[in-house]
Amino acid sequence: MSAACSIPRCGKPVLNVRGWCNAHYLRWRRHGDPLGGGRKQGYAQNELQQAINQAVPEKCWLWPHGQCGTGYAQVTFRGRLRRANRVVCELVHGPAPTDKHQAAHLCGKRLCINHHHLAWKTRSENEADKLLHGTRLRGEKSATAKLTEAQVRDILRLRAEGLTMRILAGRFGVAPSTIQSIVERRNWRHLEEIGQ
Repeated sequence: MSAACSIPRCGKPVLNVRGWCNAHYLRWRRHGDPLGGGRKQGYAQNELQQAINQAVPEKCWLWPHGQCGTGYAQVTFRGRLRRANRVVCELVHGPAPTDKHQAAHLCGKRLCINHHHLAWKTRSENEADKLLHGTRLRGEKSATAKLTEAQVRDILRLRAEGLTMRILAGRFGVAPSTIQSIVERRNWRHLEEIGQ
C-alpha cells in the first residue's frame, strides 16, 4: 500500500518525492504552493489589496505567489487566473483605455505589483520601456539566437567585402536566409541603434 499525501485531509496516494499527491504537486508547480490556486483565492485577493494599501513609491512589491510561464505574477481574481499586475492596474488606475493597452512595469520587474510602478501603455510604448530597462530579449539575449553580436558584425563586414551569402552561411553555420535577413536588416536591426 502506498503512502498518503502529506497535505492534511487529502488521503490520495503519494506520487512524488515531495510526499504529495499529483494534484498538490501540480498546484505547487503552478502556484509555488501545494495549496495554491482555488482554495487560496481569497488570500491572494487580500494580498493584492495589502500591496495596494502599503505600497511605497520607491520600493518594488514583488509578488510571492504564483507565476505564469513567462515569469509574470499571476492570481486567481474573480474566478479567473489573470496577471496580477493587470489586476492591480485596473483596481488603482481604472480599466485599460483600450483593449490594446498593457499594464506596463515602469520599474522593469515582472513580479512587481506596486501600483506606483504600473501604468497603462500601448505595446510599442511598453517595448520601448523594456529597451530602457534592458529587459527586452533581443539579439544574443534571445533564447533562439544562434549568433553573437560580434558574429553579426563580422557577417556585415564580410558581406560588404564581397563574400556571398552562401559562403557566409557555411562559415557561421546558419541558413543563407538568416544571412539575407541580417544583410537586409530584418534581423539584428538594433545593432544600428547602438552603432556597429
